[in-house]
Amino acid sequence: MANPNNLEHHGVEWIGGGTASKPVAMKSSVSIALFARGEGTGPFREWFEVRNEKKIDELCGEGSQMAKYLHAIFSQCFCPVWCYKTRAASLDAKDSQEEIDKDRSLISDMKEVRDEKLEELRQRDQQAVGEFQAAFNAREEERKREENEIKAKRKEDEDKIIQLEQGNDEGLEAFRLEVDEREKERVHREGEISLRRQKDQSDLDTVKGFSEEFNSLKEENERKDQEDLKKEQALKKREADLKRLQEITERDERIRSSWKLQKYSYNAHPDDPVSADFRALSSLGEDIKTVICPDVSSDPVLAMEMIRYALLKDAAPLIDCLESSVQDATTFSQRFSREGVYIAYSRADLGKGMVGMSAVYAGVISRYSEEAGWLTPSNQKAFGITGVEHVVGWGLKDKLCEAVDLNRVNISPLVKTTDGWRVFGNRDASGDFMHKFLTEAIIKKSIESSILWAVDQRINMATTDAVQNRVNSFLSILIREGAVYGGECVIDEEENPESEMEQGRITYSVLTKFPYIQEHIKIKRGVMDVKPDIFG
Repeated sequence: MANPNNLEHHGVEWIGGGTASKPVAMKSSVSIALFARGEGTGPFREWFEVRNEKKIDELCGEGSQMAKYLHAIFSQCFCPVWCYKTRAASLDAKDSQEEIDKDRSLISDMKEVRDEKLEELRQRDQQAVGEFQAAFNAREEERKREENEIKAKRKEDEDKIIQLEQGNDEGLEAFRLEVDEREKERVHREGEISLRRQKDQSDLDTVKGFSEEFNSLKEENERKDQEDLKKEQALKKREADLKRLQEITERDERIRSSWKLQKYSYNAHPDDPVSADFRALSSLGEDIKTVICPDVSSDPVLAMEMIRYALLKDAAPLIDCLESSVQDATTFSQRFSREGVYIAYSRADLGKGMVGMSAVYAGVISRYSEEAGWLTPSNQKAFGITGVEHVVGWGLKDKLCEAVDLNRVNISPLVKTTDGWRVFGNRDASGDFMHKFLTEAIIKKSIESSILWAVDQRINMATTDAVQNRVNSFLSILIREGAVYGGECVIDEEENPESEMEQGRITYSVLTKFPYIQEHIKIKRGVMDVKPDIFG
């Protein structure tokens, strides 16, 4: 796209890491974005919020993967969870164009049968109308013949009367009396003919309309035609879903090929999401702490897609490592090296079946984030755990235990301690401390919120002082609460030459020092040179 004014960006840009996100309140988010297969009344491929366990089964479907993950999250913390059902229930994982064409052909065949039956009734009714019309015409000819006969007799009598009147015949009056009697009879016959004609005409009009059977079948066919339209819409949706699935499958295969990875297998439901579903994160307007797709995120290709969109939201992606050995887990971990990616190990049982550990960890992180979102996830308690799929050996003094081996490759298992289950692992996939990413996310989001007003303001001392004061005020809160050792926002003259400022670009430097973590505590033993005082 042409860029004649050399505009690079209009807003806030973070230099040296991360991407700007929307402004949020100056506090730590606890919300979770959950991708999973679901049923129930909640919408598909749209975000909906769940805040407690009361409506999980209704919204997500009792026993569904999404319901299990939500129960796992809420066993740790009641926090807002934004759910995204990854595929509509109508889409069969084994669907194919052949199956769709078969269903469409069946609908077409059924319509053809209905139309043929209706046409048979139409022809039968038309034939009946034709037969009745022929009979009507025959009877009408008979009626007209009778009417003509009556008219002829009446004419004869009228002519006879005229003849008798001209001849002054004495028998005129007697003849008139006879004619009057015959006329009464003729009028009566004409009335009967008229009644017969009206009845026949009424019957003909009735027959000309279609039979009750035909009209009933016609209404039924119209109703079924409307149902067929809905079925056709469903078939078109299946075709769109199938096309989308094929495109994404081809895309994932290209990604795997470019990474020179073999297709990775994971123990998940066949209706679990494909990579493009993670794009929905960009449409979620809420502030998110963590993003999870339990179990499915054990596929490196899908995990990389989730990581990509989660980090754009400054949210921590939690992925699942479902390998059964430290060696395989090491191979899995080496595929990721991004800051903020927290790798959970194995699966947990919370009484409703095994779920990916990322669901548990997301709940744990949100629980302590309500008070201090910058703490390390490690050594935080996990509640409601009845067992894990792969038990990890752990000992507080054991350098060679399996838990420490996993920590060395940036994987965090759940370990059993004397007071219950605890998350055990400080490092993200890059090997850095996870609390740094969580604290950095809070700093970035809060600063963006506090200086939104400054975008498009004049560059002068009043504006720059106001920005520095707001940011330093926030950093002082973090220092006071122990989130950082120190922090300061400054504006450096060398980084802001006039050539930059006249283009509308200004740079503020935010300097922070993150706290150190007591990950490895050494205790040195020695003997004090003290003599016993027994003599007072």
